[in-house]
Amino acid sequence: TVDWRGEERIIATFPIERLFAGQWDLNVVSGDGQTSTVPNAIDVQSVYLSAGVTSGRDYLLAEWQLKNTAGIRGCLLYRSVLGTIPGASYDLVTPDTLRSASGAFSFRDDTVRPGVPYAYKIVTFLNGGREEIYMLSGPYPVPPAINFP
Repeated sequence: TVDWRGEERIIATFPIERLFAGQWDLNVVSGDGQTSTVPNAIDVQSVYLSAGVTSGRDYLLAEWQLKNTAGIRGCLLYRSVLGTIPGASYDLVTPDTLRSASGAFSFRDDTVRPGVPYAYKIVTFLNGGREEIYMLSGPYPVPPAINFP
């Protein structure tokens, strides 16, 4: 959403869980199609540096890198099946809280089914009872099995 507050101020709301930490350019397109770019206009402060999902023969591998920041207590990984039920919930797939001294995390999800599209949600727990969530919206499918005659 965008709220125009005059010539010098615009307030915009966007899904911050889709941005990694760092500085991002802001591209503004006016109603008449003119474009303006403000370099490094958005400074995202997040514990997430990168995240992704890789498809294997019979698994999905979720990997993410967090800032090596004091106060990270651990992470949980949740999964949802896409396209079957609108607004489907996310179910916990990690058996326990994942921890890492280096900030590098990975989880091999071998309970997935071939041809089914999935999405993931990472929840990182921080000191003081705070949480930071990162969505890996996918779709991330496992390739269908190949049957040779």
